[in-house]
Amino acid sequence: MATRAPKQWCLTKHETLNSFENWKQNLTYTLSLDKNFAPFLAEGSKWLKKTKTSPLRGLVSDGESVPEAQRLTAQQKVNYLELLLGQIANYCPVVSRNTIVKNSTSIESIWQVIRLHFGFQTTGAHFIDFNDIHLETDERPEDLYQCLMAFTEDCLLRANVLTHHREKIEEDEEPSPSLENFVVLTWLCLINPKLPKLVKQCYGIDLRTRTLAFIKPEISQALKSLLEEIRTAGDAKILCSTASPFNRRTPNAIRTIVLCTPPTPITLWPGNFIELDLPNYNLADSDYIIESCLDSPSVRRCNGSDMWPPPSVLPCIAGKLHIPNLSNEPHTFNHHEHYCQVAPLVTTLTSEQTQASLENIPTSTHRACPTSSKFSHNVE
Repeated sequence: MATRAPKQWCLTKHETLNSFENWKQNLTYTLSLDKNFAPFLAEGSKWLKKTKTSPLRGLVSDGESVPEAQRLTAQQKVNYLELLLGQIANYCPVVSRNTIVKNSTSIESIWQVIRLHFGFQTTGAHFIDFNDIHLETDERPEDLYQCLMAFTEDCLLRANVLTHHREKIEEDEEPSPSLENFVVLTWLCLINPKLPKLVKQCYGIDLRTRTLAFIKPEISQALKSLLEEIRTAGDAKILCSTASPFNRRTPNAIRTIVLCTPPTPITLWPGNFIELDLPNYNLADSDYIIESCLDSPSVRRCNGSDMWPPPSVLPCIAGKLHIPNLSNEPHTFNHHEHYCQVAPLVTTLTSEQTQASLENIPTSTHRACPTSSKFSHNVE
């Protein structure tokens, strides 16, 4: 039973680089199954345009070196060539039929005409179009990655097509590991500009011995949670900047709670949390804004991105507040060190409501120290 290719389809007015390549490969395979067409599909095969002065298009009859049963005259070769070109034109209605049948000089010239029609011809300027690729509204991140890879592979230099630093390219270029890393990095940036930095933090240990392209499948599987982490962090910063009472100096501002460590130095390991009993005048079941104390010694030793705890909003349940260490690094605090401050997240009230809600709140900043035993619990 002969191997058959999928049924050939026609090109439409709107094609991508990937869909064109699929169409070309399927058509090339289908035509190559005919032994009379195969020689014209070979690399380097050329012919002349069809004119009155060259009706045979530069083709010649086979000599005696070819077995007599397989010999073809020049006219027979022209007939088979034009049958081949006619089949290509049938499946390419977006290009003039005469452009393919009469004016083509090689199979490569036909592909170049079609690529030119769709705007992705092989030129030095084509690579600049890489900058126009972006994530569409209805496009999955994985679709974007495949689009980047297809474009990059198409831009690889091919022999005898372009020159590089005035040097002729003699061999087809192969994709390098650095190029694959660059594509993955571009993919992350196009999805979310903050994603590369988060990937570096989350996969720092793996990236010590592996390339970014190698761990790309793992990143793809965790992409949804990574984007959710970025969104949550962004929401927390917005809430802290718009609703945080830490920087308000109005007389009726809600006082903050400054948290300090136990009498002995402690280390909070990744996955553990601090459990804090809030004073009874605070809202028992509500959300609280939390941020680092900038004058803390442990905070002054850190960069902005390494500060712990980061600005966030945490729920208080039954008067207890859990502050987890969700980072990949342990955090060490000296005894009685002020490490963060918290305040209830409240909605805007009228002056009468504000006065009534502040009647029972002390006018001085409150200090709360968790016990050291609370540092050993695991986050559920």
